[in-house]
Amino acid sequence: MTGGIRADLPTGDHELVFHFDHAVVLAATNKRLVRRNRPGQMRRWNDIQTQWTSTVSYSVTVLPRNQSHVRLVNDPSRDPVPIGTLHISQVEIRPDKRKARAAIVHELKPPFDVPLCFEVRMTIKGTVYRMGKLATVRMIWPHPTNQFGQPNVGTRLAWIRIDPPDPSAEIARIELIPDQTSAEQDPECNEIWGKPIVFDNVLLNRSDAKQP
Repeated sequence: MTGGIRADLPTGDHELVFHFDHAVVLAATNKRLVRRNRPGQMRRWNDIQTQWTSTVSYSVTVLPRNQSHVRLVNDPSRDPVPIGTLHISQVEIRPDKRKARAAIVHELKPPFDVPLCFEVRMTIKGTVYRMGKLATVRMIWPHPTNQFGQPNVGTRLAWIRIDPPDPSAEIARIELIPDQTSAEQDPECNEIWGKPIVFDNVLLNRSDAKQP
């Protein structure tokens, strides 16, 4: 069950207290509530067999509007590239009618010392392409983690359609820019790697054009 309420809380520390009503009811006379998984208030429940209540407290900190709860990590010992967490091997470019499709082939593997959330840009012979997101945090759009929130290994960023690059192009420059705003969508994320990462001379694996 999910739900939410709007609350205008001032900046600072707060304790939220939730009071829950529980009951065992007959499914036969509560089909609508069971089917929609929205039980609502106890007064809507029919044929209550037994009931009880519980209380849960949760501490929250409200930050100023312009302050992110996601900290940018710059400790060199946690850099995901030297420790082997993140690697980009190549860019695949395939024909797509009069366009081309491009995808960055990358690998994410343990140790996952610091969460990652990047805006990805690719440059080929001076042309910059926005390739989407690369992240190990939960976001509201698809990203390269599995259903358990763990990074997949050997996945690729989503294909994007581009104008066919110059047939002589053999390498690309890949820039990963920390995306603090997107990371804020994961309420359990309080830090991400905070320095841009650049991969120069990334091989283009091309089948979209004959090489000169």
